[in-house]
Order: sequence, then C-alpha cells, then structure tokens
Amino acid sequence: MRLKYIELMEELNAGGTAKVHKGLDTRTGYPVAVKELDKVLLSKPNMRDLFKKEANAYLYLDHPNIVRLEDFFEEGYLVLEYIEGKNLREYIDRKSTRLNSSHLVISYAVFCL
Repeated sequence: MRLKYIELMEELNAGGTAKVHKGLDTRTGYPVAVKELDKVLLSKPNMRDLFKKEANAYLYLDHPNIVRLEDFFEEGYLVLEYIEGKNLREYIDRKSTRLNSSHLVISYAVFCL
C-alpha cells in the first residue's frame, strides 16, 4: 500500500487501537515507522480529535529516547522515525523488569498534551 510518498511494508506490531508498519519514505529512501490507527476507531468523532492531539504532542517532545514525528495524515497515520532494534515489550521481557515511575510519567505526559 502507498500513502502519498510512504510505501507501507511489513507490520511490526499491533495493539488495541493501532498497528505499526515499517515503511519507506520514497522521497529520501529512508525507512520510517508508520502508526496506523484502527479504521473503526477513526470513524468515531472524538478519536479523530485524540489522534490529532497525539500528533501535536510529538511536536513538543524533543529527547534522544523519544522517536521523532516525521509527518502525519488525518486519514489515521503517524509517520515516525524508524529505529532498528527491539521493541519495548522485548526489552522489558529480556530485562525481567517493570516500568519505573519515570516511564509512566513520560507516557502520561504524551497522552495529556
């Protein structure tokens, strides 16, 4: 599937509200991560607003440990910086650890912006 200048490739992960695909930015040739909001959820008016809020939240976050927002499409796609490696679940499972309070604060901050 192609989304303007983004070519969607394999699915990397999926959750209750979205799927994440590896994609290719055909303008630059660089890989990207593409978060695709579930279409049923996107059809609900409040979810479209929450999606825009999430996209705007990324604009205020600038930290080496937070992926950068490259672009977003109101059709329900966030185009994010792609980082090769393990996902958070694999990291937690490998370390046999729990998220500490700083992780929770960061997660809460992202969704409250």
